[in-house]
Amino acid sequence: MKIGNTASNLLVVSLTGAGSGRSFVLDKEAVTIGVGDGCDVVLDVPGAETAGAVAAIRRQAQRLELFVHDADHYSFRINDELHTPVDGTPIALTDGDVVAVEPRQVAAGCEPEKVLLKVVARPQPDAPSVGVLQFPEVDAGGQLHPRTATRFLRELVFALYAEMPAWVRAVALLLTVLIPLSVMSATVIVFVFLWNYAKLTEDLRSKNRDSGIQIDVLMEENEKLKNRLKDYEEAINFAPKIAASYRGGVCLIVGTYTYRDAQQRPLRYIDHSFDDSRALSADGKLNVSFEGTGNEFFEEFSGTGFVVAEGVILTNRHIAQPWWTDPTDKLITQLGGKPYIKEIQAYFPEHKTPFVLKPVGFSQESDVALCTFNPGDTRIPILPIEGFGDDETKPLPDITGQAILLMGFPNGVEVLVAQLTDGQLKRDLERRFKVSEKAILLAQRGELVPLVTQGHVTRLVAGRIVHDAATQEGGSGSPIFNSAGKVIGINAQVTVDEGGGQVPGNNLAVPIRAAFKLLRETGKPLG
Repeated sequence: MKIGNTASNLLVVSLTGAGSGRSFVLDKEAVTIGVGDGCDVVLDVPGAETAGAVAAIRRQAQRLELFVHDADHYSFRINDELHTPVDGTPIALTDGDVVAVEPRQVAAGCEPEKVLLKVVARPQPDAPSVGVLQFPEVDAGGQLHPRTATRFLRELVFALYAEMPAWVRAVALLLTVLIPLSVMSATVIVFVFLWNYAKLTEDLRSKNRDSGIQIDVLMEENEKLKNRLKDYEEAINFAPKIAASYRGGVCLIVGTYTYRDAQQRPLRYIDHSFDDSRALSADGKLNVSFEGTGNEFFEEFSGTGFVVAEGVILTNRHIAQPWWTDPTDKLITQLGGKPYIKEIQAYFPEHKTPFVLKPVGFSQESDVALCTFNPGDTRIPILPIEGFGDDETKPLPDITGQAILLMGFPNGVEVLVAQLTDGQLKRDLERRFKVSEKAILLAQRGELVPLVTQGHVTRLVAGRIVHDAATQEGGSGSPIFNSAGKVIGINAQVTVDEGGGQVPGNNLAVPIRAAFKLLRETGKPLG
């Protein structure tokens, strides 16, 4: 194809004949029509005498012309109008003309074959030459070259655009601009939407995670509150449970002691006028002597103890050795006297006969003593211990405010006698003077039951537990339970004022771990 002022595209459409329905884009100076393979448009004429071109369509500047070479054997019609060329004069063609080529003579018995060709030509305006591009339109097999079809389509689009009215071209141009802008705007909007959606999703996930953490914290706090409420409920109800489970392991300790000098003489009253009186008179003089002629002197004592291992009882030292803190003892020892236990027994609530005790260990730092007994075949509850560790050098944990339970025999047997409803038994006991006699009778009647009081730890002072559970002097040696049902201390002392009256809420107890050294020395298990 040569681009310039004489160049134009020629489209030949075969409307009938052997090539019916086919279109040929021919980019050359002439399109030949005839019989044989050498022609551009082939006529299918059976029995044709000669082969060759019978006509040609040529470009001439700004028009197309039909040149007839064989008017003797073929007739030519332009738009169904017969044309007979004169002296080889070409026939002018215009865009859209339909050329019909028909043989004048055909073989006998055959229908005349007519070939209709439609010519489409669009001359190009004058333009400066920019170069030459040449390539074959049809290959050796008669097929269109791919580039020919591509260029035709491009030229067809340009032709259609040129035929459009101005306003259509303006609309097309506007759409050409607006459509990409719309696509870009839609893309930006979609991107912004997706970005905001992703951000919102992440925020929701973050809030969900935070909510999950808060829910976990609330559930944990709720669990703590439930456990605390459970502890409170147990603290409210722990007294009956502890009393029912362990009061059988709390005992009343009753005994008597006296003194002997180096010659084994017993301590006696000065004479019979002093019999059964106190060893020390109100004016501070001794009513007893190793040279006395009255009755032999005996001192009764009582307190509380509890079982911590099979055959092992813990109590206060001032109970197992009642002279330990007695001011009278110093006066008697100055006379050469030495105390010794005549008898010491333990009375348990569910047993009618007492058990003989044997003091085997005394703490040198604390008011704690360890005694043993032979339980035989009897089953006596063992109280569990909470020592908060067995290292006495370490401070106790802060247990201030914790609920406690005290179980023992305050005021010995006198309180139990006063609480009796059996009048005859009460009168019989009141006529007896010895504590041991009253204790054995109460045990036989099943009335020897430890008293239970409740309170709280008020503070810790110098390794002592201060509490406000009600007790009396006879309550020494009583176990102190926490709300978990474990023994944390041994009741040891009540605080009195200058007049001898008890100061409420200031009772002292020895931490139970003070007894661990004695337990280790005897080979007994720790709590």
